[in-house]
Amino acid sequence: MGPLFVIIFWSFILTPVGLVLGLLLSFIGIPIFHRVRRTPVEKRKTGFLRKLLVAFCFSLVFVPAMLVFGFCISYTNPDNYWEYQGAFDFWRMPLEEPYELVMIDTKDKAGISKWKENSSIISDIAKYEKRGQLVVGYCEHRTSRSEKSEWFLFDCTKGMAEDFASEQLLVEACAKKDFSPPLQMKTIRENWTSYWKDPNRRKK
Repeated sequence: MGPLFVIIFWSFILTPVGLVLGLLLSFIGIPIFHRVRRTPVEKRKTGFLRKLLVAFCFSLVFVPAMLVFGFCISYTNPDNYWEYQGAFDFWRMPLEEPYELVMIDTKDKAGISKWKENSSIISDIAKYEKRGQLVVGYCEHRTSRSEKSEWFLFDCTKGMAEDFASEQLLVEACAKKDFSPPLQMKTIRENWTSYWKDPNRRKK
């Protein structure tokens, strides 16, 4: 999915919202405004068709304005490793430079890759925990025929990943690297929310 799909999708979502807001403005907001201003009745011109026209015009302005606003927000700080959150159907979180957590289409799964590179180091991450330079997590690889699960430990200092067949093996490996148990892995969405809402997160 690309920019065109996002534009069409949000246009379908925003159009009824714009119409509802326009109707509220026409049938409630404008009459209230006239009463506050004590506009003479003969000058109010609040015919039914005129109100519908105002609502329609409001929607025509509201939808593109919100789309432009959304794109501006999406493209804020595109070259800032620590602040860029992604755009359209792509989201990201920094780990330790130059490594990042990337999400495409959904925030339920993520992958680890290098900043501004398409190469994937780890994919299908369902939950993880980061402490210092180390990241531990759980991956779910699903296909139409099978499902495979694995655990991993990624060292941001070396850019190397270790795979484990069970969580117990992961815990044992973490204990040797001062990543003391218990592990407290959270979902991608939970990590995403807590990270970007943290006022003390690292910033450039």
